[in-house]
Amino acid sequence: MKTASVLMVLILASVVFAGAESQESAVGIQKRVEVLSARRETLRAELERVEADLTEAEQALNGLEVEEDPASGEGLQITTIAETPITKAPNIMSERLVLVPVGGNILIVDGATRARFYEVIYKSTRGFITRHWVLKNDPAVSKALAHFDSRSQEKIQQKRQKEKAEREASLVEKFGKTDAERIIKRMVWIGMTGEQLRESWGPPEDINTTVTASSKSEQWVYKRSQYVYITNGLVTSWQQ
Repeated sequence: MKTASVLMVLILASVVFAGAESQESAVGIQKRVEVLSARRETLRAELERVEADLTEAEQALNGLEVEEDPASGEGLQITTIAETPITKAPNIMSERLVLVPVGGNILIVDGATRARFYEVIYKSTRGFITRHWVLKNDPAVSKALAHFDSRSQEKIQQKRQKEKAEREASLVEKFGKTDAERIIKRMVWIGMTGEQLRESWGPPEDINTTVTASSKSEQWVYKRSQYVYITNGLVTSWQQ
């Protein structure tokens, strides 16, 4: 009888221990799930910020100019097979203008930026949708989209060339042809001004200034341990 009691106590102890171990394991797994979930949300938010920054840069580059008149009939029409969001700007963080219902007709009127947004018109609403939504609604238009993509890239190239020509003309007007050519080649030379240096290398990361009774000296600090030394407004030396 005594032996049976001892065995009963041991069995109960084993059950309690196993239960505690199982509970501890469950708590550990739950904590891990919480940590991973928090990390997932952090990464998701970071991805959204990066995509938003990229789209904003592309928007500034492309200018988002639509030269054709959609009423003239130019464009590519798709019919939605899923609810499709149209945003105010080519940006995943942008305000949603409308959610196009299934069966809605969307007219694509301009090509994609590198972030893959297309400018569209739905009824009286003009906005943007992503390439993902275009292909989701009509996979067959993939080849047709090449026309819009090509046109968009042509606009980007034209804009770049125009900006380059305008900058070169501005530099020639301000500093003369010889110095302008040096700046365009990102050169630094003895006797160049601080303004010319900014045009050539851009703004420095930091400026260390020393002022004496007869002069003002500056050390302009650039990336990759590049330093330019300016005395009384003119470059006197530099090191790379």
